[in-house]
Amino acid sequence: MWSPYKKGDIDNLEKVQKKGNQIIARTFLKMTYTDRLKSCKLPALHYRRIRGDMIEIYKIVSGKYDTG
Repeated sequence: MWSPYKKGDIDNLEKVQKKGNQIIARTFLKMTYTDRLKSCKLPALHYRRIRGDMIEIYKIVSGKYDTG
């Protein structure tokens, strides 16, 4: 799933990230999800999606893709 736009798909993807975050950060289980992300120095899913979209737009506009 590159960039889901439906609320349900976004929520499901966020649940996977939360679960993965819990598994790798067992020592942080008492923390909130947001605090665990900060402790692991990970950006939120929403931020990563926007950043990825901006990178793709830059590649298209600057001609980084071969259109031939």
